[in-house]
Amino acid sequence: MPGLLSVTLALFLVAGVALTFNLNRLRDSFAWVEHTNEVLRNISAVERALLQAESGERGYLLTGGDSYRDSYAGASAEIPQLLETLKGSVSDNPVQSQRLEDLTASLNARLGEFKLAVDYGPGRLNEALAILSTARFRQLTPHIEGLLAQFRQVEFELLEARQQTANRNAVLATFLS
Repeated sequence: MPGLLSVTLALFLVAGVALTFNLNRLRDSFAWVEHTNEVLRNISAVERALLQAESGERGYLLTGGDSYRDSYAGASAEIPQLLETLKGSVSDNPVQSQRLEDLTASLNARLGEFKLAVDYGPGRLNEALAILSTARFRQLTPHIEGLLAQFRQVEFELLEARQQTANRNAVLATFLS
């Protein structure tokens, strides 16, 4: 009888250790899925702020309205903070970190062009429009859009892989419990 009790206790301990190990893996898997979702939200926030800055800049040039200029200024000020947050989020991924450096340089150049156009304002509309029609500006737009699309695609691929891992770990944890 004492031998049976020892075997039962040993099996119980092994099952408990295995369950604890698998639950930790499951928790880590869910944390990586959440991390990837956070990166995707940060990418979308950068994209939204850029569109808002551009919209405010264009609205200000066309109407001279202070609300458009304020919208441009707020979004332009928000972008560096968003990029810094994104930098922290992708610090574990060297390829995404390099892509972010390229994106940051392009966004800064584009924001610089927006600033010049806004500084000219509606009173010097032709000069402002000349800035916006330059070859450099036209090249920045598709380049930034391409970088954002690549950034997002890599994160979607990571999300899919991490979700599959989380699902496998959930099945394993359920099976062992």
